[in-house]
This record gives sequence, structure tokens and C-alpha cells, in this order.
Amino acid sequence: MLQLEDDAVSQDSREIKVHKVPFEDKTLIRHERILLPVTKSECGNDLTVEAGDLDMSLSEESLEELKDAFDSVLRVMWRRYAMGDPKKMTQGALTFREQLVTTYRLV
Repeated sequence: MLQLEDDAVSQDSREIKVHKVPFEDKTLIRHERILLPVTKSECGNDLTVEAGDLDMSLSEESLEELKDAFDSVLRVMWRRYAMGDPKKMTQGALTFREQLVTTYRLV
């Protein structure tokens, strides 16, 4: 299980704080820390979070699982788009790549 940043999830606030995400031996850091609101899914059994700038919507049973899933998907996106060969990308992928590298940096 990933270590969560202090206060990355809060049972009371129903928010996920997005700022630092472990990436191999480095860290993906969001330029501006944000709070993503967590809501109950339509079926009512899971919690859902949406990150509009990444065109991402995730559902899990707990806040911790939701944060882990967000971090995991972000790492996959970083590998595929930020580290991928731009010559092999569609225009849509290039636009998304630009959004990703504008929003996050790898340190």
C-alpha cells in the first residue's frame, strides 16, 4: 500500500488532497495542490472522485483505496504520455501530454 501524504485523505472532509505522488524513485509533484471532492457513487456502495484536468473518474470502496487508485492511474498516464514518444502520439494525446506536463513535474 502506498504511503499517503499527511492528510492526503480525511474521513471527515470527504476530499482527496492531490500534491505529491510517488513515482519509482522520484516524486510527481502537482504545481498547485488541489482538493478533489469525493462523492458516493450512483449505486451508493462506492466513493467516487473526478479529476477534470486529467479526464479521470474513479470509484473505490474507501478513501484510501481511492487515493491509491488515483496515484496508480496518474503514474500510468505519466509513463504513457509524459515519457512516451511524442512522434507516435495523436494530436489529442499531444494536447493531453501538454496538460499533464504543465500540471505536474517529476523531481
